[in-house]
Amino acid sequence: MSKADLEQKAFAKIPEYMLEQNRPYSATDVFTNLRQEFGKTLVLKVLESSVSSGILKDKVIGKQKIFYANQDKFEKYDENAVADCDSKISSLSEQVKSLTAKNKEIQSELRDLSNVESTAELRTLTADLKKNVQFLLEFRSVLMFVCLFEIDKMKVRIAKLETSRDPSTAEDGKRALQMESTISKTLQKRKRLATDMLNAIMESSPLPKRELLDSMGVELD
Repeated sequence: MSKADLEQKAFAKIPEYMLEQNRPYSATDVFTNLRQEFGKTLVLKVLESSVSSGILKDKVIGKQKIFYANQDKFEKYDENAVADCDSKISSLSEQVKSLTAKNKEIQSELRDLSNVESTAELRTLTADLKKNVQFLLEFRSVLMFVCLFEIDKMKVRIAKLETSRDPSTAEDGKRALQMESTISKTLQKRKRLATDMLNAIMESSPLPKRELLDSMGVELD
């Protein structure tokens, strides 16, 4: 670009930039803000020429001269229009606050929903729990049957020993009574163990204990 073309461009662009920004700048500021498109000497020349033509004004502050747009070149603002804009800004600000609060509420609901298992997951979990509970109940029933069967056998044996007058059977009777006591304690211990396991599984169920057991047709003694 020739020197004449560069000057012509500078005289068009720099005053336009100053009016558009409507802020005080030094020649160095303008040179930097325009990304050094024009040399410092040319920038200063255009600024001073714009002051002479009345487009800009200048003022010396300390050792620095600043340039700024001549405010007389701007149209007088409409106070009613400004007030109307202020009112719209205020209204929009309230809408922003309301929407922000609503957004927080929705985000909170989404977080809560993300922590809730889907219907399919609940059905799968319920089915698994039903299988585990049924297994425990069957296991407990078998265990109780075996223990009760052994107790009945011991009772029959004890009855026979009690009616016998043979002194040699006294020790057998004593051992039989001890075994009956041991089996009874074992039965109670296993029942508690099965019940504890059942309760542990119920803690993972999304349904109340009684409601889940009723839905499966399970009865506890």
